[in-house]
Amino acid sequence: MNEGYYNLIVTLPSVLFMIIIPLAGYICYLKITNFGRLVATYTFPNIIQKKKNADGTVSWQVRDVEIEDGTKLLSRITFGVCLLFGTLIVSVLPMFFQLLLLEVSYDCDPDETSKDCFEFKFWDTRRYSNAPISCTSKAVIDDSVEIICYEIVYNLGTAVGASYGVFKISNGAMELLATLILMRKTTRFVSVVRTVLLLAVLVFVGVIIGVQASSWRVYLETTNFTYIYQALATLTLAFQFMFLVPWKDLIEKINEERSTRGQELGLDNIVRE
Repeated sequence: MNEGYYNLIVTLPSVLFMIIIPLAGYICYLKITNFGRLVATYTFPNIIQKKKNADGTVSWQVRDVEIEDGTKLLSRITFGVCLLFGTLIVSVLPMFFQLLLLEVSYDCDPDETSKDCFEFKFWDTRRYSNAPISCTSKAVIDDSVEIICYEIVYNLGTAVGASYGVFKISNGAMELLATLILMRKTTRFVSVVRTVLLLAVLVFVGVIIGVQASSWRVYLETTNFTYIYQALATLTLAFQFMFLVPWKDLIEKINEERSTRGQELGLDNIVRE
């Protein structure tokens, strides 16, 4: 089987679900009342929670910030978190299907008939028509060509575990970011975090490309590939998290609440005196 067919095994289902899932989410958002709130509260319960007050009213708790139900700020937050969840699903699809259906290795063993090996080229426009190379050929034995091998597998447990790992790690990272940001009294920290995360994503992508283009790519076996993809997905989601949530509005609301509490405390002291 030509190399291109192995690439299609991962590419086709990934692209298909990348189209179906956002479309289904958009339809649900339009048809189901408060769909964004449901997704936000059930997928990221440590970030946003529904709160029933003693007077029977409902408010929403975003970490330490209480937001009234039905406000524009709440809609922006739930919509942003809903988009973040959609991005999370789409971002793990390539990793999920590769771990589920394909095993990549870089050693050519003539006794293994279950996999096909090809000459590796970092940039090859004819990759889809490349035929398998024999592991007993002179070029392979002399190590004059670099090899990449594909094997069709079915590893549901590995794929699900790695994908869930991305969700848990990302959730923890975003929870930490939310706590750190809302502890600040100014919005400057938001810009700093955005810049740091952008640089981290760019550097990480650059390192991955460099490793893939060098002989170090042999270390990108299934386990290492999973860890690297999880780290990259977490950084990317954290970066988007910084833009999808209106942090500056939340910080301003916290400052207003602190000011109000301070004034009320001052009035209480005056009355007691």
